[in-house]
Amino acid sequence: WPRLAIPLPGLRPRLQLERRCSLTSATCLRDVYPKTGRSGIMVFLVWETTFTNQRGEKVAEVRESHVAKE
Repeated sequence: WPRLAIPLPGLRPRLQLERRCSLTSATCLRDVYPKTGRSGIMVFLVWETTFTNQRGEKVAEVRESHVAKE
């Protein structure tokens, strides 16, 4: 797996990248859930992005969580 200049939390590499590899990404909203904190109700959104190569093989996945105050 090549070294990345910027660390990506939640990145899960699956396959080695090749030179001139063509990547496609697809992002999906995996989960939405509320939590009560000191400042009130917060809503958590969990997004998952999957990267596939030109042969349709899964190369990597990234899972990210975002918080919104209700």
